[in-house]
Amino acid sequence: MTEVADAVETPQQAARRLAAASLAQGFNPEALHTYTSPSGEPLFWRLRLKHPQTGDKRIFPMWRDASGRFVMKEPPAPPSGKPLYRLHELAERPGDVVLIFEGEKAADASASAAALPPPAAAPAAPPAPTGHRSKAAGF
Repeated sequence: MTEVADAVETPQQAARRLAAASLAQGFNPEALHTYTSPSGEPLFWRLRLKHPQTGDKRIFPMWRDASGRFVMKEPPAPPSGKPLYRLHELAERPGDVVLIFEGEKAADASASAAALPPPAAAPAAPPAPTGHRSKAAGF
């Protein structure tokens, strides 16, 4: 890919390009999880693929290197440590209780559940955040 093409490549296009070998082996894209800064700027992504027959899953990190090109490898951790998934949503609600989950899929499921109407005796749940990942159709 040329430098000009890389400058306009979307995360979804990069995910398909970088996961081409796994896709050719029959893996299907499940999600493209976006890790953000507290202000909402994308920092890096995690590609999640699953094989429909075997159930095997593959999760790959992806980020833009210093040249702006998407690469499939773990980004360098900042001195403050790696950010939490959905960090910008946490930053928007500093007084809320935070639940920590193992894996993006579990965090997304919890956020989706928060959008369901609460039982009559429970306090109202906050609205579910949006824009945090791309489903398989977009990746």
